[in-house]
Amino acid sequence: MRTTITLITLCALLSLGASAQNVDKVENDILDNYARTEINLPQVDGLLPLKADLHVHTLLSDGAVWPTVRIDEAWRDGLDIVAMTDHIEYRPHNGYLKSDHNASYIIAKPTAEKRDILLIRACEMTRAKSEGGHLNMLFINDANPFDTEKMEDAVNEAVRQGAFVTWNHPGWPDNICDFNPINAKWIKEGKIHAVEVFNEKDYYPYATTWCNEHNLAPIAASDVHPAIRDLYKVGVRRPFTIIFAKERTLESVRSAMNARRTLAVFNNQVAGNEELLVKFFKASAIKEMLLNGSYKLTNNSDIEWVTNFGVIKANQTIMVDEKNAQKPIEVYNFYPSHTKSLVVEL
Repeated sequence: MRTTITLITLCALLSLGASAQNVDKVENDILDNYARTEINLPQVDGLLPLKADLHVHTLLSDGAVWPTVRIDEAWRDGLDIVAMTDHIEYRPHNGYLKSDHNASYIIAKPTAEKRDILLIRACEMTRAKSEGGHLNMLFINDANPFDTEKMEDAVNEAVRQGAFVTWNHPGWPDNICDFNPINAKWIKEGKIHAVEVFNEKDYYPYATTWCNEHNLAPIAASDVHPAIRDLYKVGVRRPFTIIFAKERTLESVRSAMNARRTLAVFNNQVAGNEELLVKFFKASAIKEMLLNGSYKLTNNSDIEWVTNFGVIKANQTIMVDEKNAQKPIEVYNFYPSHTKSLVVEL
């Protein structure tokens, strides 16, 4: 009985206290503070590892969110760069949201500046695979001239505007990743500069090999249409492209992409040029030799390694005994081509 009276008295006192403060409104601290989850990656040759999603959609084409939401999502997810790539041809909400093709960039730009996100003006061409498939035009000046009848005219417009052109999801929609003649022609002519080796949930191993054979930049992108939190499982990091830039500016980002200094990161896997993969791995690894000939190996990055010495999680240290100390490290989740994984001598 005494316990009951005490609880009733306590509740009454708390109620009186709240009422004394404000009888009209009592604010509860339950709103999101837009906290950012950083992705810790090492510099390579003094270059900054900027994280980018170069393929996202908004309500102004066939996405489900307003352009500013894409910036907020990128901020939360630890990204540095976003390219607004709304479709030129496919705009199912146009009966309700009429705008020109630059609108998503223009709307998102103030939020990008507020969040310190580098925003790339871009668009996506959406044609049949036989016509060149889907191409993202990055670093454009104006998206409206890309509204053309022929895909080739759009590609030539990209040349005129000095765009950086990415070949999207090369194995879509037929699940056949083939180096088709029209895209091969544009690559040979220097009109396509990159290929998505990963899009949303699909890895295209052949595309990794194409990057090496045809000097293309490897890209991993979400191609997100719903809210990003509705697309991936809890605990799964969205795919992104590491761009190794001299400075945190759009000019430096473009220069790095021109130089093909990119790696594709997706679901704790990394694909790209072998030399850059080796440099990235070595920059992430801390090796400490011990007196008995063994050594400690620390993964100083947020990407886990799957190796011949076992799984080495992000920021974890393992012991490599003296019997294995002379062996190279095989990194099974780093892909320089579709036929092999990375081998590194530390």
